[in-house]
Amino acid sequence: MRILIVTMFQEGKGGGTARVPFDMAKAFSKKHNVALICAGKKTSIKKESEKLSILMLSGKQKEKFSIPYLTKKNKDAIKDFTNCFSPDVIHAHEPFYLGRYMQSLALKNNIPFFYTGHILPLKPLEFSVPKTLIPLAKVLQKLFTKHYLKHFFRYCNGVVALNKASFYEHSLFLDKSRIRIISNGKELSAFRLKKKAKQKDKEKRFTFIGYISSRKNQLFLMKSLKHLENNAKLHLIGESIDHNYYRQIMNYKKENKLNNVLFRGNVPHSEIADEFSKTHIFVSASRMEVQSLVIIEALASGTPVVALSNETVDELISEKNGARLSQNSSPERFADEIKRILKLSQKDYNYMCRHAKEASKQFDWNIILEDTVKMYNELKANIKKTKISSKFLFSIESMSTKLMQILA
Repeated sequence: MRILIVTMFQEGKGGGTARVPFDMAKAFSKKHNVALICAGKKTSIKKESEKLSILMLSGKQKEKFSIPYLTKKNKDAIKDFTNCFSPDVIHAHEPFYLGRYMQSLALKNNIPFFYTGHILPLKPLEFSVPKTLIPLAKVLQKLFTKHYLKHFFRYCNGVVALNKASFYEHSLFLDKSRIRIISNGKELSAFRLKKKAKQKDKEKRFTFIGYISSRKNQLFLMKSLKHLENNAKLHLIGESIDHNYYRQIMNYKKENKLNNVLFRGNVPHSEIADEFSKTHIFVSASRMEVQSLVIIEALASGTPVVALSNETVDELISEKNGARLSQNSSPERFADEIKRILKLSQKDYNYMCRHAKEASKQFDWNIILEDTVKMYNELKANIKKTKISSKFLFSIESMSTKLMQILA
């Protein structure tokens, strides 16, 4: 099969979700011919391997993010690249801007179009804006949801929902027969091979990995630390995307003299497996995660997880591999679950670690590839050939462009 994957991200820019299209392209190219369109420093084509070609589009760089320009030059490059590759399917990872443009191209050329929902369609902007802008985001997303997404989903042959929560929200926009629950894939061998921290270790290390933002809720973790022994160390890995929130938690650290909280900043993804090997418990108070890749990586490394309920935690975490607490739990209650795990014998802790690894097996790329290709074959004829007016396509693309300009 000839699969064209589309993302507006640049490789190495953005969080875990931004890595998925690149990992997917490399994994799928082991058995299929794959092309990838993404952002880049300049518009150019790279031959990654015999079965993987990449078109990079010049665009706007902003901190860790990159938005490709849809100039005439870039649109011509996209059309030439797509025509030359002649895809059987186009698979986008964002519902706006470049993803929307590729959907219009798919419609014009009768190419089946698929989309993976990395955001929840009823809360699309809350995943990417600072807390101070959430009131504006809620107004924008109401308009975005009502007038934009219903048109976008109307012309998707199929939609990938990452879990049951995502499936439910997408089912409000399109018929359930066009939705498949397929997880993100992960190459996890590097995590499974690492040694684990020991219960007898004098220093107990807890780790959270993710951008510093109010949605990730690192302040809650810091408050929990006050209820633990002095040998507890909290490592917060990740850069700030909400500077007001970062100042708030730094002030809290200073006021409460929390010298056992370490802000590590960005750590290369190639070193994350080593971080887990030194971690006794992965902790998360994140309020919303469609599918947290770091929790999957933590489980693969055999690290128990203590976390507040969210879309990922509800699906993967139990007493067998950690602890799942309700969103309204107190920091003290959170700390109690950490203490419970720390008191386990080495034998019982190892048992929990084995269950953690077991929970990660479903994310193997071979399983994801098989399920995804099955979806393509089942749904590629799902949308009847429809003549879409150029006026309609222009209005939807314009709305998508304006949204990206606001966010940028």
